[in-house]
Amino acid sequence: MAGADAPYKGEYTMSVGIGTISKGLVQLAIEKVSNDKDQREEFLQVLTANNPTSDWIKYLGDKGGLPGNAEEYFRTEWLHFWSDSFPVEAIVRQSLIQAIELAERRSETEGHFVALDCYWLWTNDQSRFEVLITVNARQVTRIVLTPPPPTAPNNPREPLNSQTEFYIVKPASPVEEEVNRDEHGQWRIVRLRAP
Repeated sequence: MAGADAPYKGEYTMSVGIGTISKGLVQLAIEKVSNDKDQREEFLQVLTANNPTSDWIKYLGDKGGLPGNAEEYFRTEWLHFWSDSFPVEAIVRQSLIQAIELAERRSETEGHFVALDCYWLWTNDQSRFEVLITVNARQVTRIVLTPPPPTAPNNPREPLNSQTEFYIVKPASPVEEEVNRDEHGQWRIVRLRAP
């Protein structure tokens, strides 16, 4: 894990071939504040406020444990990777509003707290910057889908540094740890997990 003063360079990601799936520091901070019953409403208010003093990224640092170096990287670099083509900050912020509101409505319907589960997935598709949100009785899943980042996107990333495990079903390849295989050779399941 990177130290508090180390430059944040997109650690905590796992390569999956044509793209990368990640639950990095920003996603973890979002989950921390969104899954705290006392902070969720306050975070939603910060996200929906229309004034310059309501800084939702600073809120993630102050209340969500996002280190200053990761906050700075997200604010000054990540949000600008695709800003010539897409309204990145507006899409990310609105997706958080939508996901939290969905979680709140589903919590009322289900009679129990419904959590958020957040990921970033980039692919080689340069034409898509969007956020996928789905909801069920237990959680709202939010996936930020982006083009590849301009910072050496095809280089393998450092191992995912969380308790998250990823399983991928895909054509056979000797790269990842195999968990299961179709006896006819059409598919296999591989595991990508935290060390």
